[in-house]
Amino acid sequence: MTRDLQQARVYYTAPSGTAPNDTARGLRRAAPFLRSQLGKRLRVRHVPSLTFLYDESLEREQRVAQVLDELQIEAPLPEADSDLATS
Repeated sequence: MTRDLQQARVYYTAPSGTAPNDTARGLRRAAPFLRSQLGKRLRVRHVPSLTFLYDESLEREQRVAQVLDELQIEAPLPEADSDLATS
């Protein structure tokens, strides 16, 4: 939301199996309806215009988790110290 409350950024993710572009198109088409609903619920003189931005943070998080899992699989497990085990 900008300081003058004229514009609002809406970050979204796409449902799995759905292209982000398809979701963006649907959100842009729904923007007038969403603004009218906001206007009914907010107590502001002007309803902000909505800008939809795809949120890539979930994809980045999944990629980092995948890389960490791969590293864990590739790394050899530490062996127990045989001297400690026989003491």
